[in-house]
Amino acid sequence: MSQNVTFWLFLRIITVTNTYTTMTKKDLIEAVKAGKLYWNDPDPIKGNDYRVTSIQVCNSEMSMITYNDGTSEAEVYNHELWCKIRYEVKSNQYLPNGFGRPAATYYYVANEKGQSIDFKTRKPYSGKQMDRYMFYTQERAEAFAKEMNQ
Repeated sequence: MSQNVTFWLFLRIITVTNTYTTMTKKDLIEAVKAGKLYWNDPDPIKGNDYRVTSIQVCNSEMSMITYNDGTSEAEVYNHELWCKIRYEVKSNQYLPNGFGRPAATYYYVANEKGQSIDFKTRKPYSGKQMDRYMFYTQERAEAFAKEMNQ
């Protein structure tokens, strides 16, 4: 499920893994500020997928980062960095078939762009088949969002 994407920084190409949009240097810094940029350490000592707290791009291949809430720093290859997409539970109402019945609430999982996520394909869905993305209970929707956020 890894996908390579190109970043344009100082007119140089930087490849970052597991992100789905092309980002400028400004976008990369915003990802750090939002807590979405992670470092996948190829030789981990304790754990992996460290959250990057600051970044200084050195060249098209390397960057200097701080991680672990600013307590550690490393010079890393840019292909070891990745941007995490967040999924959240949202709700809406619909009218069930039949007159006189009250509106019912359903829940769905959306990405950062507000797109509903198809729970079968795990990709954004824009069709009209509600059974592809809707949950009847908030607990099931939260469990799916938690699974997607891992």
